Amino acid sequence: AYGPGLAHHLTTSLGRSVAHLSVDPGRRAAPISGTRLRADPHGHREHIAPAVLDDYLDARLRAGEAVAGLPAPALVLPPLGLGRADLYDAFLGRHDEVPAVLDFLHRAGLRSGSRVLDAGCGTGRLLQGLAGRGHTAIGLDTDADYVERARQLGARVHSGPFTDAPALGPAFDAVVLANGPLAYELDAHQRVRALRSLVASLARDGLLVVDLPHLPWIRSTTYTQPEPQTRRVSDLTVTRYPVHRIDPHAGIWHHTDHHRLATAGAPPRWCAEAFAFAMLDRATLAAELRAAGAHRLRWWSGWTARSPGGPDGPRLLLTAHRPPSPEAAP
Repeated sequence: AYGPGLAHHLTTSLGRSVAHLSVDPGRRAAPISGTRLRADPHGHREHIAPAVLDDYLDARLRAGEAVAGLPAPALVLPPLGLGRADLYDAFLGRHDEVPAVLDFLHRAGLRSGSRVLDAGCGTGRLLQGLAGRGHTAIGLDTDADYVERARQLGARVHSGPFTDAPALGPAFDAVVLANGPLAYELDAHQRVRALRSLVASLARDGLLVVDLPHLPWIRSTTYTQPEPQTRRVSDLTVTRYPVHRIDPHAGIWHHTDHHRLATAGAPPRWCAEAFAFAMLDRATLAAELRAAGAHRLRWWSGWTARSPGGPDGPRLLLTAHRPPSPEAAP
């Protein structure tokens, strides 16, 4: 429709005649417009040459843009023999930090031979480390893929929310929330309810450890868009493009991981997975822990963990305890 106007503009600009020639006005040969292709390139990928599609998505993701229409992992991964647990282990698991985490837990008061709940255990690497140091370690996670992977590794894992913790008795000597799982609870009421359940699952004077990125500080002080990361996963070369959208008024940090999966002799495939995190600060976290019945809160700085794939920056790291008696509760 804009062809005649464009031809007139070019005629004026170039000083020579430019004609408009309408090709395939009924859209029989190419039944889609460039506007629709740009709005959802992956959804209309059958109309785009594979090399063009890959270059277009790669350029947008490198620029830190969210790309609408990339399919959910379940639509891409099974035909490739790759699961979400594989992507978690490759990019998010922080497995190399397990020894440092275990050292910190013992400095924080974890006694030998303790019964420990890893709440939000992911694929179970910390559970393996705890068991290797003589602790009785049980995991808790809502993600079925992660739970299955942890069980394949021999870990004892319950599939369910934090509120299931009191039913996993007997009471735990320690509950660990490592790598930020509490931030997935976006509603303050639900967070306090979850924390209350975790505190209730502890033995009297049991240890609670909470670790999560200090997102408000990072956003206001050091934040930069994280760089893409490439890993070899099975026979695939996987590039992860993290894209962030921050809503400071709602206190929500939206995170989307786009993955480009490439294998020899085939066009690249794409999948995406979205997360949202509560942007908790020190005062809010402390108030919610006290509301959940925890006491003896202590802040730490000795666990120098990195957020998987960014954003990098300081972490909120504290320990608390279940009161030794009902009378000692706040």
